[in-house]
Amino acid sequence: LDFLTMDTLSSRALPFIAGSSNPNSYGSIHISLLGDLYNKSTNPKGAILMSIAENKLCNEIMVKRMQDHRQLPLSMMNYTDGTGVARLKSIMADTLSDVVFELDVASIMGEHIERVNPAQIVISTGCTGLLFQLGVLLFESGDSMLIPTPYYPAFDQDFGFLGGVHRVPVHPTDLVNYELTLSDLDKAHKKAEELGQPPKAMLLTNPHNPLGKVYSPEELFLAVAWCREHRIHLICDEIYALSVFENENSVDGSFKSVAALLNNQLGDYVHILWGLSKDLGGSGLRVGVLYSHNKALLTAVCGYNTANQVSNLVQEVLADTLEDKSFIGNFRLENSARIKASYELLTSGLTRLGVPFYHARAGIFLFADLRRLLREDSFEAESELHLALVEQARWSLTPGGACHHPTPGYFRLCYCWVDKDAIEECLHRLDVFMSTWLGGISVVKDT
Repeated sequence: LDFLTMDTLSSRALPFIAGSSNPNSYGSIHISLLGDLYNKSTNPKGAILMSIAENKLCNEIMVKRMQDHRQLPLSMMNYTDGTGVARLKSIMADTLSDVVFELDVASIMGEHIERVNPAQIVISTGCTGLLFQLGVLLFESGDSMLIPTPYYPAFDQDFGFLGGVHRVPVHPTDLVNYELTLSDLDKAHKKAEELGQPPKAMLLTNPHNPLGKVYSPEELFLAVAWCREHRIHLICDEIYALSVFENENSVDGSFKSVAALLNNQLGDYVHILWGLSKDLGGSGLRVGVLYSHNKALLTAVCGYNTANQVSNLVQEVLADTLEDKSFIGNFRLENSARIKASYELLTSGLTRLGVPFYHARAGIFLFADLRRLLREDSFEAESELHLALVEQARWSLTPGGACHHPTPGYFRLCYCWVDKDAIEECLHRLDVFMSTWLGGISVVKDT
C-alpha cells in the first residue's frame, strides 16, 4: 500500500484500508489460500479452509433449479422500486410468513396473526448491505450497540466503518450455555453509558454465529422487553433460521422467530433480517431482506437502498425459485440432513481427539475449545496457534478473539465450506499437529 497517496482519500477510507491490509487476519489468509485448495485426488496437501461461514453443501441442487427458471420479462431491463421487484417482494413476504417465521403455525396455536406485508420489507444486497444501512440510519456517529459475545466478526465493519457505531460486548457470565441474562445486559448498558457511548440498539443473531446456539423463547422475550424498556432498537439477525438440525446433545430448544413470538406485532423498535446466503447457500447472489414495522426507517432505507439494489435478473430468478414451495420444502430437508451429517462427522472426530466444543443445534459452524494448545493464556498465543495451524497443518479457522470471546483459545470451524473428505483430512492433520505442537504437552490447563 502506497501511504504517500493516503492524502488523496477521505478519512472515511481509513477503516476500509486498515480492515483489508492485515495479512494475518483470517479473511486475508482465506483469500491467499484460495488458489491451493485441498482435493483428495488432485491436491491432497492443499489448504483446508474453515474460516468463512458459507454453505456449499447443496449448491448443485439450487443452481439446477435456478437454471430451470421461467421466461424472463422485458421489465427486467428497467429501473424498479428501490425496495425490490414487486413480484419478488410478494413472494418473499409469503416465504417469510410461511417458511422462515412460520406465522401459520403460530396462528394455529393461538390467536390470528397477520401475515408479512410486502410493503414492510426491503430487498437489498445481502444482510451486510442492510446492516451498513442500519448503522447509518439508526445511529449517530459515536453511539453504541450492544452485542452478546462471541459474535460474527464482520459486525465490527458493518456498523463501525460508515456508521461510526461503537460495539459494546455483552459478555456472558455463563460460558457453558451462553445464556442471555438481565444482569449481563444491565452490566453492558452501564459500561456503554460510562464510556459516553449511549446504546441505541442491541444486535441478536438467532440462531447464533459462531456458537450454533438457538435462543430460547424466554431469552428472546427478555431481549424484547429489555430493549423496549430502554427504548432502544432490537435488530434480530435470523439469517440461519432454516439451517437448523436435530442434535440430541444440544441444550437448546427449537428455533422460534421473534416475529412469531410477538404475534407479528414488532412495533417501531424490533427489526428482522434474513437472506439467501446461508440457508439457501446463495452468498454470491447477494440477496438480503429487512422486515420492519417502523415506517420512518422503511422510508429512509428505501432512499438509501438505491445504491444497494439487487440485480433485476437475480430477483426474477429468485422469485421463480422461492415460489416453488415443493422445491423449497425438499431443499430444506436435504440441506439440514447434509449439515447434520457434516456436523456429526466433525464432532465425532473432535470427541475422539479430546477437543471440547459447544454442542450446536443450528448454523454451519461449531465453536471448539483449543485452549490446551496455547503456549500461554493470551490472545497473542491464540494468534500464534492460528498461524501455526495454517503453516503446519494447512488448516485455517476463525480465531475466537476475532469473535470477541472473552477467553483466548476458542476457534470457529466452518464445516459447510468443505466436503466430507476435507473434514476427515483436517481431523487427521489436527491429530498430527497436536502430537508435535508444544511436544504434545499443553502449557495452559483446561479450566
